[in-house]
Amino acid sequence: MNGSGARERGGLPEANSITRKWGSALNAGFQVVPNVLLRAQSRLNLDAVDVVILLNLNLHWWTEDRLPYPPPTLIAARMGVSRRTVERRILRMQKEGWLERLPAEGNKEKRKIRKYDLSGLVERLKEAAVIGVSQRNYRSIVGPRGNTRRNPPVDGPRTQRLLGSGSN
Repeated sequence: MNGSGARERGGLPEANSITRKWGSALNAGFQVVPNVLLRAQSRLNLDAVDVVILLNLNLHWWTEDRLPYPPPTLIAARMGVSRRTVERRILRMQKEGWLERLPAEGNKEKRKIRKYDLSGLVERLKEAAVIGVSQRNYRSIVGPRGNTRRNPPVDGPRTQRLLGSGSN
């Protein structure tokens, strides 16, 4: 869900417009991801590989209290990269506070799994969204060059943005 298009009460997209847009592709499942992850990825120091790994982790995170645990081999196979590439990126993102790899759980009879806590990702995206919203609010009052305007134009292509191009 991208948050644009027809809106209903509460600012949520109308479910039927999403179904009309994507059709039967939704039968295979979908995930909700804040747009700020994509719009601010370069400013957040995330490259395309990092973002796709985070999207894969999010794909398995259905509820807040049930942490995801996809194995790096599965993510690597989906992406067409080596398991080691995924492991290195996950380790780096853990060091940078994007996620936490929890100790492996399980025993000899039960497959060991390693869950991922994505609360670091959530907090960083909240911060980036607040900064982006603040900049957007500022630009709506003050033009892109700092001139106060009564009816400011919609963001122009020259306006620097934290959230990248596009609108919410």
